[in-house]
Amino acid sequence: MNMMIIAWFELRRMVTSRSVLINQFLLPLILIFILGNALSGWFGNDQEFKQQPVRVGVVLSPTDGGQLPKSIQALMNTPALQDILVQEIVASREEAEGKLRRGEVDYAVVTPASFDERMGQGDEVKLELLPGRDRNLNLVADTIFKTFIADANHKQAEAVVLGRDKVLAAQAAAPVEATPGPNITIGQLSEKESTYSAAQYYAAAMLIMFLLYSGLMASSSLLGERESKTLYRLQSAPVTPGTIFAGKIIGCTLITLAQAAAIVLGSMWLYGVKWGPHPFLLTMVCVLIALSSMTIATFITLISSTAAGARGLMQAIIIAMTFVSGGFMPLPMEFFQKIGAFTVNHWAMQSMLRMMLDSEVHLIITCVGMLAAITAALSTLQPCLCIGRWDTMHSLTIAWHMVRRTLGRKRGWIVYLLVPCVVVTLTVFLMGQTTAASILVSYVNEDEGPAGQYLISELERSGQYVLKQSVTESTLKEELIENKSTVGVYIPEGFSDALLEGQWSTVKVYEISTSEASVMIRMTADSAATRLSGTAALIRETSGPSVNPMMALEEVIGQSVQNRVDTQVTDLNLYARPGLSNVTGFTLMFMMTLISSVVSMIMDDRRQRTLSRMYTAPVRAYQIALGNFLGSLVVGSLQVVIVLVLSRYVLRYDYGIPLLLHFLILMAFMLVSLGVASTVAGLIRNGQNAAMINSMIVTPTCMLGGCFWPLAIMPDFMQKIANFIPQKWAIEAVETAATGGTLSDIGLPLAVLGLMAVILLAVGSVVLRPSESGAGHGA
Repeated sequence: MNMMIIAWFELRRMVTSRSVLINQFLLPLILIFILGNALSGWFGNDQEFKQQPVRVGVVLSPTDGGQLPKSIQALMNTPALQDILVQEIVASREEAEGKLRRGEVDYAVVTPASFDERMGQGDEVKLELLPGRDRNLNLVADTIFKTFIADANHKQAEAVVLGRDKVLAAQAAAPVEATPGPNITIGQLSEKESTYSAAQYYAAAMLIMFLLYSGLMASSSLLGERESKTLYRLQSAPVTPGTIFAGKIIGCTLITLAQAAAIVLGSMWLYGVKWGPHPFLLTMVCVLIALSSMTIATFITLISSTAAGARGLMQAIIIAMTFVSGGFMPLPMEFFQKIGAFTVNHWAMQSMLRMMLDSEVHLIITCVGMLAAITAALSTLQPCLCIGRWDTMHSLTIAWHMVRRTLGRKRGWIVYLLVPCVVVTLTVFLMGQTTAASILVSYVNEDEGPAGQYLISELERSGQYVLKQSVTESTLKEELIENKSTVGVYIPEGFSDALLEGQWSTVKVYEISTSEASVMIRMTADSAATRLSGTAALIRETSGPSVNPMMALEEVIGQSVQNRVDTQVTDLNLYARPGLSNVTGFTLMFMMTLISSVVSMIMDDRRQRTLSRMYTAPVRAYQIALGNFLGSLVVGSLQVVIVLVLSRYVLRYDYGIPLLLHFLILMAFMLVSLGVASTVAGLIRNGQNAAMINSMIVTPTCMLGGCFWPLAIMPDFMQKIANFIPQKWAIEAVETAATGGTLSDIGLPLAVLGLMAVILLAVGSVVLRPSESGAGHGA
């Protein structure tokens, strides 16, 4: 009975808490909206995906009289490419290079003299390609022009092997009939659903992440009771420690189940998210996540001395598990896949995605079983809860005391410097090593003839993809659902024979979501299959009974890969190192978490009346705000220096940026972060609402600022909002510096960051008040 009374009071307390309602119910729906809209054009199904146009600068040969080669004009006028390639004639190669550096064009092509004539005569000729600043747009343009060159080589090979006169005669007599039906089809990952939308993916990810936050409520409540001395009064009553703990857990669990229902129903009604036809299994997954969260919270409660410390540690664990399991964006890298398999998020995510795809029930139950096993293991390893343990000048002067409070003890150095800096440094190194421009493609080639191998070799020859062979078609599907690869290609048995006999045998392309990579892979595979289909039709028309069709096809393929028509890629290094934007984004997110510690310290000063005593001294409000600002700046500077030194000189990660310039950019962002902290500390009325900082400020601004994905893929209105986000300007400065930019080139981003810091610090000094009752009018 006592346990239920405690649970009822805990439930009432949380239901009437504004921070709980905003943090646990409203914020998940806001993040689903941000993620679903931001990534719908880059990560989703065919209806959601929108290919960004590529502005291509074309340099014409002076000897051709300024005329665009007819073959390239025909390519640009292809109906399927008219909305993708935006042509711009450029006077010279030097002008094209200048436009690429300034971002006025996305890609450039330099045509040689007499290109069409030399290509038609079978002479060797090269098309020079100049990639621009955007890797994704480079992938699109590369694929289109290299496919164009492959088509030209294949036509030459057909003329050489089958005879130019025979080929021309066959084409003139009647249109050559290729294989009926499409050459490429989109494979179904399950019987009913082939893919899921960005809104579905991130609805599942956010549901899991915020259910894990339910344990944070229990931990904060228990530690808060101890800090406010109400726990002593509870223990003086005829109530056992286990009853107190169980009552807290039950109250938080009820809130968690209501939260899950709100997120599921809200996402269904507002965004049209389909959760699949298994409500009972979905409920079971939510309950298991909540139990796992409570168990993790128990560990954290035992090792934390304050509610603020427990909150920071719990948030770090949740964000880390969400990241490595692909909750912010799919991570088809082997290292993260192996780590993610040990997290609650991974198996919960797999369970929900399989429900959305309406996969076979036994596959869903397998994932739910793994989630249950992890929950049981956490519960088994949980030690007995030991509640008995709970019984236990001016600006420069203020700044110095803040530094002493933070780093004055050995524990402070470990908690604020050593552990976070080592974790961030290792994460930066691993992300930098594993985040590459290449796209993982799983394939199954069951064809024993030359056509299947030709398709695979065309994907390899592009240089954009990392291919790995799967055992069976079912294995290939599983790898896609588990995010172990980006795209899957399945070539059926007898594909070569079917082509030569004029029968319909299609290649299947599997994709978990439509993206630029999957569309380009489809284009490459479809173009190669179309070439093979046309060649097979020509062989049937021009070859006599004495000719072996399979050998003729193999000979044409062998001739085509000699590449008499080729491309020469001149890389101007206009783009930053692969993964640098993600590395920078993660570093900025880490720096933003410093806000929590600063706000917590100011809240402690306010609660303990330290601020009130400071205000009675001859010290102005701006001096107090500036003192807190400078003290935190010292700690933040040490964090930045340690991260840069460890990552650069110990782990040998090459940012491609001079050290001092890199430090200057990060310090400019640090100033803005601390300005935000000063303002938030002045607006928040009590320490309990400080829990909203990471979720309401850090995570959304990191998303909108481009920490997790390129800004270019976001809708226009979100890109405009990003101009008011400091992360956007910091990432822009880092990427500009990494491509050879100097201090003058990053002057605008640094100026914007400086202006933001000044404004926020000024606002913080105005709204800072000594007591909770006068602490502004915010949260």
